[in-house]
Amino acid sequence: MTSCAQQIAAQDPVSDPYAVLRQAYAERDAERAAAAYVPDATLTYDYGDPIEKYEGSAAIARSFDDLFKRVDPELKLDLNFRTANSKTAKGRIEENGVYRLRFGDAETSFGTFKVVREATGQGRFISDFGTSATVDDFESLPGPVRLDQENEELDSAYYGTLTGRYKLDDQCDLIITHSIVRMFARNSCTNDWQGLNRKSGRIWTGGDRVLSDKELVAYEFFKEAEGADVIRIRKDNKITIAKKQPNYTREAVSFQSRDGLTLAGDLYRPANPNGLAMVLVHGSGPQDRNGYASIMAVTAEALAQRGHIVLTYDKRGVEKSQGDWSKMGFADLASDAISAMDWLAMQQDVGSNIGFAGSSQAGWVVAKAIEQGAKPGHVHLLGAAGSALTVEEQNLYNTEVRMRCAGIVEAEIRMALDQQEEFFKYVRTRSNPEKLDGLTKRASVYPALRDWLFPSSADVDFDAGDWFTTLELAFDPIPVWQDYDGRAVFVFSEYDDSTPTALATKRLEKLPGAKNGNFEIINLPGTQHIGLKADSVCKAGLGDVSGFNGLLFESFDRLASLSHRKARPD
Repeated sequence: MTSCAQQIAAQDPVSDPYAVLRQAYAERDAERAAAAYVPDATLTYDYGDPIEKYEGSAAIARSFDDLFKRVDPELKLDLNFRTANSKTAKGRIEENGVYRLRFGDAETSFGTFKVVREATGQGRFISDFGTSATVDDFESLPGPVRLDQENEELDSAYYGTLTGRYKLDDQCDLIITHSIVRMFARNSCTNDWQGLNRKSGRIWTGGDRVLSDKELVAYEFFKEAEGADVIRIRKDNKITIAKKQPNYTREAVSFQSRDGLTLAGDLYRPANPNGLAMVLVHGSGPQDRNGYASIMAVTAEALAQRGHIVLTYDKRGVEKSQGDWSKMGFADLASDAISAMDWLAMQQDVGSNIGFAGSSQAGWVVAKAIEQGAKPGHVHLLGAAGSALTVEEQNLYNTEVRMRCAGIVEAEIRMALDQQEEFFKYVRTRSNPEKLDGLTKRASVYPALRDWLFPSSADVDFDAGDWFTTLELAFDPIPVWQDYDGRAVFVFSEYDDSTPTALATKRLEKLPGAKNGNFEIINLPGTQHIGLKADSVCKAGLGDVSGFNGLLFESFDRLASLSHRKARPD
């Protein structure tokens, strides 16, 4: 009579026992976990006294069952591996490495593994020996994780220790930031910016573009004997050493939203504060405290370097913040920004002059926060259509630019824009579906337009949480800025595919703040949406560009200058 584990193995042959274990942990299925092992396998845990050893499918299944029962059922189990060595000999594969087991967001444990498994057939484990390990053991191994590589995220606690400002031999600074998925390096003098590729947790390489597979420079992070954090930089057969500078500290913090959720983030405290403080506000999508491509971390670091106290936080439902960002409109996002400002105002050494900064969608969120009663002393917005346009206007512009770059003919572009405009009207008013459906039907016969069209009226689910039903499509920020009496710096770019710079600038220049000098409007030539130098609006992706326009960082100095100046009368 066969065991349950043997029956599972027969029904679902093992092609990768590591994948089977990962699935078994996710499902808390002890029998499936045991099916990753041959019937007479041995499993040994050397995590202290006593050593635990299990022989055979039944005993191994019981060991997993005991583990799963000890873990809070509300916690999602996520198991993954990094392999250090693998060799095949005499029909067997011998492997060792380090595993990582995440217990939801509550805890993460690590352990080594040394296994022997079948080289043919089902590939199951013959023996498995495990001991304790650390996050450094796991992250220091070269190469990607073994499973689900495309969804792997950086360990923010581990890689956060590597970020910061390092002094180079030529007295320029190297600024290291990280996003959810990669590290970035910026030179303070040239503003060259590289998205780095992981060789191991402590060794990263960069190319000639923000995103590049070339390995033109290598960055090796380590500690000197006296404990200083340094980077060994290898480029053109030369080695340069950069030492970390204590220009500011970064502390993990949390605060409560107005509806009682916990939002987590980082608080930057400069060594030489200038009396100003700033809350950073996200762009669109599931952004953490560091932002898309770490642009929020780049901003936070630059402001802290200039003396600002800065709070940046994970959007709801991202990283360590509770909730769900996908169903939040501008009012909800603004409420969280106000909660962040309120919390920051209560912290030691933070004065009353607190502002907002952000890019892209942050423009609407900041304007909505002011409309709800927030009183930021100063505002800095980059590439923010939400400083001067509605969502409808912005999306129509963005679609037109992208379609032109894709080479679609003018008549078809016009047809797609007409359909999109009518779609927004229908979503706002829920009226005249016949007109939308007619435009959709006529446009859908053109193959080039099918990926650009919005749904017909029958396909709109107003409860699904899509952005076009969640966001306030017709929210106009101009009346907010019309009445705003604080200081503001609005930064736009020549080659912005998301924001029509000329139109936004024209509208803002008419406002009292622009006329009395409380606003400064800066246009960056040869620059794309988030401040990176570009050759054209159609060649402005991260794989096309190599660095920031330095005027972006000068705009932070302009903000500080405005903020310390007395208000001028209208």
